[in-house]
Amino acid sequence: NITAEHLLRNYHALLFSDIVIRENGNATGILPDYTAVVIDEAHNLEDSATNHFGMAVSRYDILITLNAIYRVSGHKETGALATLANFANKNPERFGKDRETFLEQVKTLIDDGLPILREEALGECDDICDILMKLDAKAKLGGQDLLPYRLTKEHRATAEWEDVCEHLKKLEATLTQGAALFKGIFETLEDKLKEGHDELPGLAKDLAVRVAQLETFASTISEIREKGEEQNGMVSWLDGGTSQKRSEKRF
Repeated sequence: NITAEHLLRNYHALLFSDIVIRENGNATGILPDYTAVVIDEAHNLEDSATNHFGMAVSRYDILITLNAIYRVSGHKETGALATLANFANKNPERFGKDRETFLEQVKTLIDDGLPILREEALGECDDICDILMKLDAKAKLGGQDLLPYRLTKEHRATAEWEDVCEHLKKLEATLTQGAALFKGIFETLEDKLKEGHDELPGLAKDLAVRVAQLETFASTISEIREKGEEQNGMVSWLDGGTSQKRSEKRF
């Protein structure tokens, strides 16, 4: 019975999980009430706190999600959208008279919507990265020589930070509009999902999960951009560097 203990040894993760539960309105958490905390391995504390309380979106996250929706690798089409189109081609009776409409919607997305979404979203990410590299030069004022670095009030006062916020706003709008591109496909699929007992519902759900991820990215960007300014206790980190393993820019 840990409630009877005078001294408990815990992991950082357990401590922060307890804090999250209590902050969400629960009277009790994982741990019993305590009056003092001694932190060991404190140099790992910020990483653990970020994992529990933080919000993050990266260029890599967006790229992986777009690839999971649709990607051409060599001469092979992959991704949830390609799998659904392949199913429709092999099972015409499953779609009936709506099959041609569905395949035309898929073709329009593949030929027009998705290439523009990919170009604009990743382009905004690269623009943010380039601006952050300029902002990084001013970060030296805080004695921080490497990215990622803690964003201070001084950084937020720069013209570069205003540019970052503007591009974040554009990225948020791009991802929101990108998710809306799939509305027609889901409307066409709606009645089909109520029929049959095959793999179609699972394939549609896989696409829906990927599209919902785009909306989640947009929502997170909005919180980072807007609420971060309002929460005095919020610590912000910006990473505009390049990976040591690949030259791809990231933020």
